[in-house]
Amino acid sequence: MSGENDDEMRHIIDAEVLQLRLRVSKLLSKRNALAPISRLPTELMTIIFIYARDFSKNKSMSTMALKLSWICRDWRHISLNASRLWAEIDFKFGRQAGVQEFLSRSRQALLSVALSCDSEVTDTILDSTHRICGFDLSFDAFEPHRSNHLNLHHIWMKDAPFLRSLTLHGTYLPEIPLAHLQHLQLRNCAFQWSSPQLCALTTLSIVDPATTTALVDLLSNLAGLPELTHLTLEAVLSGPPLPSGFPQANLPKLQDFRITNEGLPTLTTLIDHLSVSKGALSSSKFLMQMVGITLQTSLMLSAGVDLARVQRRP
Repeated sequence: MSGENDDEMRHIIDAEVLQLRLRVSKLLSKRNALAPISRLPTELMTIIFIYARDFSKNKSMSTMALKLSWICRDWRHISLNASRLWAEIDFKFGRQAGVQEFLSRSRQALLSVALSCDSEVTDTILDSTHRICGFDLSFDAFEPHRSNHLNLHHIWMKDAPFLRSLTLHGTYLPEIPLAHLQHLQLRNCAFQWSSPQLCALTTLSIVDPATTTALVDLLSNLAGLPELTHLTLEAVLSGPPLPSGFPQANLPKLQDFRITNEGLPTLTTLIDHLSVSKGALSSSKFLMQMVGITLQTSLMLSAGVDLARVQRRP
């Protein structure tokens, strides 16, 4: 009999504790509502959350989105209703369940995705290719296995009408047109300068390619990229010097040019054969970096190159 009374008393006490906890929770919510940040409009809080994600020091911006949703009830409500907050999906080593949650919370927002092609989430991401605007894809080795080649071709064959930015690591650039591509970054990749992806680019970055390019071929192909505003080349050039009288490559919109790991004679020849417009020249800075040497140059519209400053780095 005593045992039954004890159980009943425990249930009564537990019910009272629950009521007290609910009361404390409501009081804390009212107290939090008095904080200045709680008075900001939801739209402004959403913008702040997105800035916090983008400027996070974490390796994965996806981690910051999750942390913001764990702070308090109000922040969770705001974050879960901010589809753009979940549209940056950096899960190179993520679990499939986590990626599915991000895809669900992002609703129909355009996606920026970073993942490894060997990741278990690849197929899940490919189901949303139709709303990807930025894609950062990494392979574990420079020479991918045949399965990776098949996966990559599968990616290109998917409908990607909003794809504007593409970053590839350790693979190859397929000869399949991506009509709206504007920004392309290639690291340790094989590619052809004749690739249809290059023709409309505004940003091109090539770092440690599978094969180097002769200077004459580089200039000939750059001449076919008139929309370029940003160009980065690292360990790209090789081969014989230019023949006498070789024409300049006209890049009328170029604003930023960075080149590293090239010899000084190659550098001076290259920039001597680049031509930019007067409008671009007024706002452009071109940084040429070598081991121990920094060359800050101004490209002259007709004369070629003016090495305005040559400095030894401390």
